[in-house]
Amino acid sequence: PSSNRFGFYQKNQADFRSQTVTIGAVHTIGDRITNDARIGVSRTAVDSAWLPGAASVDLSTLLPDPGEGQKLYGFTIRGYSPLLTGEPGYSRQTQWNLLDTMAFTTGKHNVRIGLDYQRLQPWRERAIASVTAVFDSVESLISGMGPALTFAQTGGGASLIETFSVFAQDTWH
Repeated sequence: PSSNRFGFYQKNQADFRSQTVTIGAVHTIGDRITNDARIGVSRTAVDSAWLPGAASVDLSTLLPDPGEGQKLYGFTIRGYSPLLTGEPGYSRQTQWNLLDTMAFTTGKHNVRIGLDYQRLQPWRERAIASVTAVFDSVESLISGMGPALTFAQTGGGASLIETFSVFAQDTWH
């Protein structure tokens, strides 16, 4: 487990938990063929929360509602660090990986062939909606010029990402 704290006025703590296991086997057939197979799985989760006791700034009273889901608010002046506030959240990702490589020697050739399959399953507890107010300068804030507002939204739930690749290599001498 690991954790991360960030922020100046209001502190956010993110607790990370990871579990990983990899199993592999190398099998030699005679003196010319080798097969190396591995399977691995990992799972990482993060739980993010705003810590009590820090200075509380409620940007939701100053900025428009960003939309449905976990709400995040940002305020910044170009060239300065942003002020961020929002609601807590939870997400995780599981990853499966299968690799197999066969190597053999014949004559003047050293040949390797293999495959790699990867399956990612990210999951977010709920949708995230954010709004950020960006002022060009301190002067524009003081003079009452409106900020540029940026809205972003991403859905909650799970997705599935799969990749598959094969390779072949021939090194001759």
